[in-house]
Amino acid sequence: MTQVLTANVEMRVDVAAAARRDDIEAAVDYAAVAQTLVAVARESRFRLLEALTEALADRVLSDFPVSGVRVEVSKAVKVEAAGTFDAVAVIERGEWS
Repeated sequence: MTQVLTANVEMRVDVAAAARRDDIEAAVDYAAVAQTLVAVARESRFRLLEALTEALADRVLSDFPVSGVRVEVSKAVKVEAAGTFDAVAVIERGEWS
């Protein structure tokens, strides 16, 4: 079953070198991060929102020059007696706090 999901990703990145030189090559490619997250979600099948969130966090940490990541994935859930609400899974990995 295909579902509509929303992801928010925060990354801990040392931007000093890229900012100092105003060098895009030294920065994290945010478009590549987004493409990777979409690929992980589309290529895999997860029963739990938490499992997808964990997989996304692991991939960002392994594929990009970040020291920490916070991933939040949400989906709308309809409850007959209560209406619609968002179910949200949040995972922080690496250097975060």
